[in-house]
Amino acid sequence: MHATRCRLAVAALIIAVVSLTGSADARVEEAPRSDAPLSCRQVVSTSGASIAWSDGWMVPSAAGSRHTLDAWCRGVGPSVYEVTGRSARRSATEPLAIVSWNVNVGAGNLAEFVSDLRAGRFSNGRPVEHFVLLIQEALRMGPMVPAPGPGQAGARRLLRGPTRTDIVAFARAAGLSLFYVPSMRNGRAKDAPPEDRGNAVLSTLPLADARAVELPFERQRRVAAVASAGDARAGDAIAVASVHFDPFVGRRKLWIFGAAGARARQARALISALPTSPLVVGGDLNTWLGKGEPALGELTRMSGRRPRAEKGTFWTGAVLDYLFFRVPDRWQPGYDRARSTYGSDHYPLVGWIAPTPARMAGESRQRDLHAGLR
Repeated sequence: MHATRCRLAVAALIIAVVSLTGSADARVEEAPRSDAPLSCRQVVSTSGASIAWSDGWMVPSAAGSRHTLDAWCRGVGPSVYEVTGRSARRSATEPLAIVSWNVNVGAGNLAEFVSDLRAGRFSNGRPVEHFVLLIQEALRMGPMVPAPGPGQAGARRLLRGPTRTDIVAFARAAGLSLFYVPSMRNGRAKDAPPEDRGNAVLSTLPLADARAVELPFERQRRVAAVASAGDARAGDAIAVASVHFDPFVGRRKLWIFGAAGARARQARALISALPTSPLVVGGDLNTWLGKGEPALGELTRMSGRRPRAEKGTFWTGAVLDYLFFRVPDRWQPGYDRARSTYGSDHYPLVGWIAPTPARMAGESRQRDLHAGLR
C-alpha cells in the first residue's frame, strides 16, 4: 500500500511539473486567408508522392474547435500512407499479434522490439509472422514537416532519448505497411528542427480503409489513426485504431480533475467514428485517476470486454495503456504487458487474436502467447 501511494504521489508530481512547464502553447499569428485545403490533412506515400484521399478525414464540427485545430494542423506535415506486403496472407487459424505502445517521442527501440516479437520472445518461442503495431508518440523528422510560419501552433520540443526512431524511415526499412497521422509539431521555437509527432499503425499485412479522426480539442491536438489490416475478401480483416488522449487540460479547467471529463469527450468522439466491423483499439488513455475514469468506461462498453489492468504500464506504476477487443469470442482475444520498456517510459502491450474453429486449439495458442510474456 505504501509503495502504491508513493507511485501515485510521484505521478501527481510529474503531471504538476509538466503542467506548469509545458502548458503555454505557441502564440498563433493570423494565418493568410486561403480556400486551399490544409496540407496537414493531405496524405502522401513514404516517398512524398501525393495520394488521393476521399472521405478519410473526420474533424469536429464545432467552429471554435475547428479554428484551433487548424492552427495546430498548420504546424505539421501530411499524413503518410504506404501499403506493402500486398500478397501477404494470414491463415484462418494463425494468431495475429496486436501491440499498443507509446514510444516516448521516438525513444522506444522499435527495431529491437520487432526483432524480439518476430523471434517469439512474447509467444513462448513460437515465431510471429504477422503483427499490427498501434504506436503513440511516433516521431517524424525532416522535409515533410513544414518550416515554422504564420498561423501555426504546436507543442514544446520533447527529446526523450539518445536514439530517436523516425517512424516513416523505420516502416520503410522494416518493409511494413504504414499509416502515420501527426497530431502536433514537436518544437514550436522558430529555430527548432522540422519534427512532428502523433499516432501510427504499422503492419505486416496490407492496410486499407485508412481514416484520421481529429478528437475534440482540449489542450493539444489529438488525431487517432484508424485502418483495416488484412484481406477483407478472405474474411480475416480487422479494423484497428491507435489513440492518445490528453493527460491534462488548461489551468482554467482544473488541470487534474477536469482532464477526466476531457478524456471522456475524446473517447465518445472516437467511438462515434469507429467502423462497426471487428475492431481493436489500442492506446495511451492517460487515465491518471484510475479505473473509474469515464473514458475507460466508454471504451469498455464499446468493446463489451473489461481490459486487463493488473500491471503498471507507465514507469511510475500507473496503468495508462489499454487494448480493447470488439471481436467474436471464437477469435480468443487477450493481451499482457511486456517485461521491458525498450527505452520508452511506457511498456508495450502485446495482444493477440487467434481465430480458429477449434476452441481448444485457440486456448493452447493463447496459453503459449501469455507464457511468453511472463
